[in-house]
Amino acid sequence: MVIVHVETKVVPEKEADYVAAMTDLMAMTKAESGNITYHFSKHMEEDYCYLVTEVWESWDAFEFHEATDHFKNYIKRSMDENFAQRPPLMIKFEGEISAG
Repeated sequence: MVIVHVETKVVPEKEADYVAAMTDLMAMTKAESGNITYHFSKHMEEDYCYLVTEVWESWDAFEFHEATDHFKNYIKRSMDENFAQRPPLMIKFEGEISAG
C-alpha cells in the first residue's frame, strides 16, 4: 500500500481556482483502479494551506495515476495558473493503515 501526502500553500487570490481544480481531480482520481482513497482538506490554523491524502493499492497504481491525462492536465493548469506560493511538498510512504 502506498500513502501520499501533498501539502500546498495556495496563493490567496487563486484559492477558489485551486479548490475547483482539486475537486475535479479528486472525482476522477477516486474512479481509478487501485485508488483506495483520495481527498483534500484545508488546514485549520494556517490560511491557504491544503493537504491532499492519497492511498493506493501499489506503486504501480500510483504511477499509473501520475500518467493519466486528468493528472497531467491538473499539473499543467496548476503551473499555468500559478496556484501555489511555493512548490508543493510531497511525502510518500509505503505501509499499511491500521484501524484504531
